[in-house]
Amino acid sequence: MSESDLLEIIDKFDAVICGDDGFSERVLTHAQRLKVISKWGTGIDSIDVPVAKRFGVHVCNTPNAFTNAVADTTLGYCLDLCRGLSSMNADMHTGGWSKQRHSLLAS
Repeated sequence: MSESDLLEIIDKFDAVICGDDGFSERVLTHAQRLKVISKWGTGIDSIDVPVAKRFGVHVCNTPNAFTNAVADTTLGYCLDLCRGLSSMNADMHTGGWSKQRHSLLAS
């Protein structure tokens, strides 16, 4: 949620589970009931942690929440780049069917 969206509702909550919602100083100033912000994920860069601490709002996250997904995606991109899968897929969708020699695998 954006800052303006949060400003409309934040005063109604004691706790929040958030994604990349913007908990700025302005939002936290209006969050009179808020006691905890729990980030569904690892990065808390969208939360002004020093201000939250000043207002007594505990900020926590979920370390390693996406470790397997990131590893899988990285391996997938490695295979895609080595084999040229994305370009072959795009070629096929436009009616092509070219055989490509991949310099990373060629000896």
